[in-house]
Amino acid sequence: MVVVMLVAGVGGFLGFRHHQSEQRLAQIRAAVNEFAEASDTADTEKMVTLMCRAEAAEFTEGFEGDLDNGGPIEPASRRPVNIESITVSGDEATVEVTRPPAPTKTFKLKREDESWKLCNPE
Repeated sequence: MVVVMLVAGVGGFLGFRHHQSEQRLAQIRAAVNEFAEASDTADTEKMVTLMCRAEAAEFTEGFEGDLDNGGPIEPASRRPVNIESITVSGDEATVEVTRPPAPTKTFKLKREDESWKLCNPE
């Protein structure tokens, strides 16, 4: 009986950890896709909300006025987002992203305020 309970407990724990891991990966994918959409549509205000604090400060430095009224980027055509791989270490993640026809880019993300934020978008 003890062995059965132990096996059930370990199985439950591993299932819970797997669920947490899948949730974290889904959150990272969502952050990358939201950033790509904001970038493609020149929604600079949205882009800033998806950047870590340091990156957002650098992005908006020297820009005065409304970010969505002639912000620092121009709209581009929508391109697919292919997430090739995600590596997570604590509150940091590295994501390999391909947006054809461009080559693969590596994005760094940090978990800030319970959300994944991009820390090197270009």
